[in-house]
Amino acid sequence: MLSVSFAIYVGLLSLGYVVATLFFAVVEISGNTIILSFFCQDTEKHQEKARYKTPKGVTETLYSTQRSSCHSAWLH
Repeated sequence: MLSVSFAIYVGLLSLGYVVATLFFAVVEISGNTIILSFFCQDTEKHQEKARYKTPKGVTETLYSTQRSSCHSAWLH
């Protein structure tokens, strides 16, 4: 009897871990999407006079991995 309840406990714990991991993956992706879209849209719309200019590190990362505009960041 004890081994059955322990197995159920381990199964539920594993299920909870998987659900929490997936949830936080979605939260991370949505946060990145909001930040990137905000910076990219402002930079592309206002060119050099952008009000909220993209930080240097973000720009370097985007252009080193994508080799094009912010718009292509959504394709990968």
